[in-house]
Amino acid sequence: MELSASFYYLVFHSFLVRRCGVIYPSWSELHHFVWFLNTQLVDFEENQFVTVAAAKDLPGFSTFVLKFLILMSRVSFLSRKML
Repeated sequence: MELSASFYYLVFHSFLVRRCGVIYPSWSELHHFVWFLNTQLVDFEENQFVTVAAAKDLPGFSTFVLKFLILMSRVSFLSRKML
């Protein structure tokens, strides 16, 4: 059984809605949340402290930083919503 692209779109959309922290987010709010999270993830990928080479010296650090960035994106997004 092959799943359609619309199914994956629906799964992705529901994932974003659950992670952004707003109960009924608008498209604009989702856009800003994804944009901010993406900039954080790009910086994460370019950081030398979370590379595979640094993993042996700092085990678990990259996982910690990644979880923190996702949380920070959500909190930053929610704090703008509350203003």
